[in-house]
Amino acid sequence: MACREYEISSYCGECLTDSIVDSFKGIYMSSFPPSERMPIGDLVENVRRESSILHTCEDNGEVVAFTITSHIARTGIHLLAYMAVGSSRRGEGIGSALFQHVRNELRGNTNNVGIVVEVESTNAVLDKTIMDQRLRRTAFYRDNGASAIDCVTDYRIPSLSGEGVLQMQLLWVPLFGARQLCGPPLREVVRLILTDVYGVQQGSDLLRRVLSSVVC
Repeated sequence: MACREYEISSYCGECLTDSIVDSFKGIYMSSFPPSERMPIGDLVENVRRESSILHTCEDNGEVVAFTITSHIARTGIHLLAYMAVGSSRRGEGIGSALFQHVRNELRGNTNNVGIVVEVESTNAVLDKTIMDQRLRRTAFYRDNGASAIDCVTDYRIPSLSGEGVLQMQLLWVPLFGARQLCGPPLREVVRLILTDVYGVQQGSDLLRRVLSSVVC
């Protein structure tokens, strides 16, 4: 299916070959800091185990953007784990077209409910350049149908480069209508993201802290 004049492909299971991994690896490594970057081998394994799906957008056989979405177990909700456009191709509308393609593809299954997106928090960021980058990223998702999940007031994830945590914000993209994510379903989704995606232990201080910040 065309992404404007580009070609979008999806991969899961054994259809993810080493050559496909090589085609998006450069964008992945250059687009995310080590603290947010899962080891590429783990990322590939998740796709091959079909717990995640890779979408790529290609121009003349070259991958110019990709997304990785992960289904949150026992829910109809998907986490947008990663999305990036090659640095030389930003500002062309590729990201919006790819994101809308993924959203429309998920709508093909009426058991799916929506997409959760994690973005870096803009609280207490002193560097103007970093703040502007984070505001632009949030604005991108808002322009593509996302709204902030404001009732998770202290959402944090483990740093993937070692000790420490990252303060993030959750966004919600419904697949059908204006359905909201709140209350016990939201609490369960937050718990499953932390435990199943990031490996946070049940009963840990981090899990208790984040769950106690769900106030709706």
